[in-house]
Amino acid sequence: MAATAISVWFVAVALAIGSHQQATHRWASFKVGSWVLLETVAADGSGHPTYVKFTLTGVTPTAALVHQEVQDGGMMRDLSFPIPEKKHAFDRERDENLPFKDRQLRCRAYDFYERHTTVWECPEVPGFTAQAKSPLTVTTLVEFEAKY
Repeated sequence: MAATAISVWFVAVALAIGSHQQATHRWASFKVGSWVLLETVAADGSGHPTYVKFTLTGVTPTAALVHQEVQDGGMMRDLSFPIPEKKHAFDRERDENLPFKDRQLRCRAYDFYERHTTVWECPEVPGFTAQAKSPLTVTTLVEFEAKY
């Protein structure tokens, strides 16, 4: 289940990469050491949550380098996000606030009707992903540290 949840989450995030005109890059806008911890659960509530931490490890002229670690002894790998980001089509976008701890995060929500997926991007969160929902999984922001 955990591998499936992560795979679906990656599809949702990959669809959102560069989905809109933004003045900043989802990773390169931050300094090395910035990180985000996300929780993925089955949309129906079954199974156990999977926690994945993403940490910015470097920025080159062509890519932001990010280390991914599944918590509790899971898989680790290094990812590369191209600079500039590629644009992908979405069906609908809107401004939306998401509750996070004791405040609201100002986000932009993107709906992808064919995949029945919505991704919420927030420019103050490293990687920008604050939440992603698909028919199989829900990924939510647990914690983050943004270094500027």
